[in-house]
Amino acid sequence: MNTASNPAVDFKLQNCVAIVTGAAQGIGAACAQRLCGDGAAVALWDVLDARGQALADSLVAQGHQAIYLHCNVASKAQVDAALAATLQAFGPVNALVNNAGIFKAADFLDITEVDWDAVINVNLKGAFL
Repeated sequence: MNTASNPAVDFKLQNCVAIVTGAAQGIGAACAQRLCGDGAAVALWDVLDARGQALADSLVAQGHQAIYLHCNVASKAQVDAALAATLQAFGPVNALVNNAGIFKAADFLDITEVDWDAVINVNLKGAFL
């Protein structure tokens, strides 16, 4: 369904502040673009600095409110720092797109403990933090 032309689900997000994790590419980038397009101020959190900053710069150039913040969601210190910067830039947060995620492309028996811990820390712990 195309929600852009459906008045039953048409809404704007002025005065809304959103965080999108894993925002530098793919679904996260699309979510950030849509949220900005609907009027939200968006903090793009990711570890892919060049892509994340380029997207934030592009959104700002289009007249949107967006910032890029380096954040590994598996690190409480980085989450706390990114949240503080988001609050300073835009004020209280109203929405979270918990999109960050990783996977290790290997046969299950070939996955190392380090790889397993990385996946669990980003995909599960990151959602908790």
